[in-house]
Amino acid sequence: MTDNYLHQSTDEIEYFTVFMCRPNMDSIPTYPLPPGYSLQLYKDDVNDKKKWAEIAMAAGEFISIEKSLETFDKFFTKTEHKKPLSERIHFLVNADGKYIGTAAAGFYEIDGHEYGSLDWVSIIPEYQGKKLAKPMVSTILHKVAEYANKCYLGSQTTSWRAINITQAIKGKTVLITGGNTGIGYEAARDLLKRGARVILACRNVNKGVEAMNKLLVTTNSNADSIRVMECDLCSLDSVRTFASLYNEQEERLDVLICNAGLGWSSSSSTKDGFSSVMQANYLGHFLLTNLLLNKLKKCRPSRIINVSSDLHKSVQSINWLDAFTQFHSSRWLGAYPLSKLFQILSTLKLKQDLWKSEGINVFALTPGWVTTSMQDPLGNALGIFSFIFYYPLDYCLRFAFAKTPKTGAQTIVYCAVESTLEQSQDVYFANCTVAKPSSLATDQSSAERLWKASCEAVGL
Repeated sequence: MTDNYLHQSTDEIEYFTVFMCRPNMDSIPTYPLPPGYSLQLYKDDVNDKKKWAEIAMAAGEFISIEKSLETFDKFFTKTEHKKPLSERIHFLVNADGKYIGTAAAGFYEIDGHEYGSLDWVSIIPEYQGKKLAKPMVSTILHKVAEYANKCYLGSQTTSWRAINITQAIKGKTVLITGGNTGIGYEAARDLLKRGARVILACRNVNKGVEAMNKLLVTTNSNADSIRVMECDLCSLDSVRTFASLYNEQEERLDVLICNAGLGWSSSSSTKDGFSSVMQANYLGHFLLTNLLLNKLKKCRPSRIINVSSDLHKSVQSINWLDAFTQFHSSRWLGAYPLSKLFQILSTLKLKQDLWKSEGINVFALTPGWVTTSMQDPLGNALGIFSFIFYYPLDYCLRFAFAKTPKTGAQTIVYCAVESTLEQSQDVYFANCTVAKPSSLATDQSSAERLWKASCEAVGL
């Protein structure tokens, strides 16, 4: 039996290959799989080969099943290895018996020394963010440790669906929060090249100006095509001041990209009394969006884009009494997953209210795991423990799975410029295609309740 996945042919984009080495295989951590999942070894038949190819393609590694199979033959069957595929390739299987991920180990002898490698890791998009990667990777590393005491890792920064967006956006104005760094910066650069006028809404104006000057040079844009404005999402007063100035001074707003946010904060609360992470990621953007709606209506068809995360799927329920504070959250990731869930629920409500009646389409998206500075505050707060636990694990996982900001920004650009999305009723996107959010993220009653609570919280 072969699993079937929805595929979409695309063009390839540039990628960079990175090689790393773990000098010893002592003390490899073990992570159990969540209930209902299991790992199975490869069987030497055509079905398992095709299953590998389908998983890799569904994960965005290849543009066609033929290309995927070709790579399998080149990488696994035509390259000499010391161990058979039945000892090297593992499949991740869900409770229904569907093959949803794969990882492979390699074993080599160089100059008389035994070496191992983590050769391949792929998980289909709908199962990413479900705490499945660590168990699969640790299983492979333990397999390598049986035969070798040194392991290599080769990784590509664009292990996702490649795209070729050609649409221009000349004459339109795009507002990006957090556009001075990371995926926001890369989205700004891409949109400037397409002819957009870009407004960078930044908490730190000096860093915003630095980013603006760099963008002017790298995109060969004129000074009128980009502007920096101060907006601190952790201050509702700052958001109101920004929106007032924008509405007064700017003629257009064609695309609003709510990108800025915090992954973790050493300061638990804002002066407004909310969780810093919750206000930066959700409440600040909620207020900003509502204060700019009239400007968006004047420029219809226009768009609102909320940069969320697949980590929203880790939220199983909402404690409405503590929804915006979360000062003592029991979640390991704190308020971050909940804030990302709220972004999608807000997107759902906004789309229902604005799309057909006002000509404003609204999308939420996950950029995937992107190597940015967002995770740095957590590592800093852990102090010496960062060097023992956090940074080594973070280092390995980032290079195994993370995208660069440039590739992570592509779904933002796609949702901003893709002409076929103008009449799209879809809400959530990943890797430049429609994705499935959690069932809680599409719960209508939760969306309605969140909207009412959010209006009360920010004073609308």
